[in-house]
Amino acid sequence: MNATRGTAWALLVVLAAGCNESNGPNTGAIRITVTTTGAELDGNGYSIALDGSTGQAIPVNDTITLAGLSAGSHHVLLSGLAVNCAVAANPRPVQVVGGATAQVAFSVTCVATPGRILFRSGGIQIHVMNADGSAQVQLTSDSLGALDPNWSPDGTMFVYSSIRGITDPVFLRGYYAIVVKNADGSGARTLVNLDDTFEPAPAWSPDGSKIAFFYDQAGSGGQIFLINGDGTGMRQFTNAGANIGVAWSPDGSKIALSSYGGSGYDIFVKDVSGSSLTQLTTTAGATDRFPSWSPDGARIAFVSDRDGNEEIYVMNADGSGQTRLTTDPGVDYAPTWSADGSQIAFHSDRSGTLQVYVMNADGSGLTRLTNDPTGAGYPNWGR
Repeated sequence: MNATRGTAWALLVVLAAGCNESNGPNTGAIRITVTTTGAELDGNGYSIALDGSTGQAIPVNDTITLAGLSAGSHHVLLSGLAVNCAVAANPRPVQVVGGATAQVAFSVTCVATPGRILFRSGGIQIHVMNADGSAQVQLTSDSLGALDPNWSPDGTMFVYSSIRGITDPVFLRGYYAIVVKNADGSGARTLVNLDDTFEPAPAWSPDGSKIAFFYDQAGSGGQIFLINGDGTGMRQFTNAGANIGVAWSPDGSKIALSSYGGSGYDIFVKDVSGSSLTQLTTTAGATDRFPSWSPDGARIAFVSDRDGNEEIYVMNADGSGQTRLTTDPGVDYAPTWSADGSQIAFHSDRSGTLQVYVMNADGSGLTRLTNDPTGAGYPNWGR
């Protein structure tokens, strides 16, 4: 009887274990969807972190699944949002059930921001101001001067040309260093020192990995060069004619530049990954230069003296629809787009001194932003 009772008890234990196993697996998954709407979406995407762990990259509109998670309570954090973007209920609690997939949806909303404008003062230093011209602050104090400011894609840094020696004061030919600073002017970092050359006018690639600039390196005839964001890997990008002006397409696949086209300087576009070179403007005897790509990649603003005076023009990205935006006896130069593509800032000496102005993208609504008695110019509009 005792043996029978023991056997029965053992059987019950086995059956109980079998019942526990039949309850199903003790791990599940979380399916995370991110949807982003609004203006000025962050092209770098976001990061998803589970329970405080290391984040995993996710694009602004995408879905990922985290599998093999223990059943129970977890929390999901969405990070890496740009300052103009917001999301509700973050981090998000989620209950994982064994053998099932829980759903988590983040809805991010981004709004257009006025951004900030870098510019060069008449004292040859870099300043920054709000998009309405307010809160002007000096960012550099280089002993010989600072030129050609250009924002990093995320607006946390800027790159510029630091003058280290001048051999021709009229055309500002000399020795330069390409320097990167934080947005508040701190943390200067030199990327490369350049021998006797004209202004390098550095420009950051949209993904922040490279910087393009002009360099009149001995024997090059004046070309566009590329360098990595950490100062390594400098290489020559163009090989024909004298090339000036640099503008990356928003997707980073092309660079617009001004090059000698046989009868004058014209705007060309070259593929970053290949040798394809496309001529966009052909104006005999004129100088078309300083291209600036619109944020949506559809248009290019540029400067031309084809009508006898340097004015701001705009054209479609394929070179069609070339239209004059400014009409003034003064020199209008250095166009730069707002982040939403609705406005263009530029500099002009129409008031008697060089100052920064802004207008709508169709040339209307002209407004003066600076009133510096020493002059202000070469704006660059960023986040």
